[in-house]
Amino acid sequence: MSLRKLDIFSDLASGFEAGINPYRDLLAASHELPLLSGEALRGKKGAWRQFAAQQHPAFHLDTSPLLLEIGCHNGGILREFAKTLPEGACLGIDITFKRAVKTAQKASESQLSNMWSILGNAAQLSELVAPQELDGIVAFFPDPWNQKRHQKKNRLFSYSFCQDLYKTLRVGGFFWMKTDDEEYHQEVEEALREAGGRKSSLTEPFLQQKQRYTSIFERKFLKQKLPIYESFWLKLP
Repeated sequence: MSLRKLDIFSDLASGFEAGINPYRDLLAASHELPLLSGEALRGKKGAWRQFAAQQHPAFHLDTSPLLLEIGCHNGGILREFAKTLPEGACLGIDITFKRAVKTAQKASESQLSNMWSILGNAAQLSELVAPQELDGIVAFFPDPWNQKRHQKKNRLFSYSFCQDLYKTLRVGGFFWMKTDDEEYHQEVEEALREAGGRKSSLTEPFLQQKQRYTSIFERKFLKQKLPIYESFWLKLP
């Protein structure tokens, strides 16, 4: 069974046999990790800011940034965002038990009360996040390279997904993408341009430090001297 085929609000762990995937078992057994899945996600659409304010006292409903990383992998990049933005709230979504659990473990080990992991298929983003709810979306190297050559039709960032993604951003919000695939990057750029986005430099107040936020994928490609395609988009009034 694939998580891609399951409803994001279903009990994902119950659909898989215990004892086969240790991360599935960790998810089923632990209620202490900052990890949301299944029923815990129901009702969060349109209420993520309220959730963050309840869990993280430094988060201010009107002024603190709410970020989402799509494909948070093992949580390294999301942890850096959470450290950089102590007053903000950082959500990360991934489709595998291992990555979702590892991301939550990083938040717990680092004692970051502003970082949460979500287990689920980001393709269902419109069911999880309301229009104009997010201040920023990050997607660094979505759809790992070993899948892209063989599963181009299954790429997450389709034209329709990019349109839905753009709707979830507040006015002034941003979408930041990095990928090693030039064609993929061009397709996403075209979709965002048609949605009304404007390509820009990193000028958001809470990202003025302009850290590189270098993921394990980026380090790998840089070591191999492969090109990396990066763009930063703003949502204008």
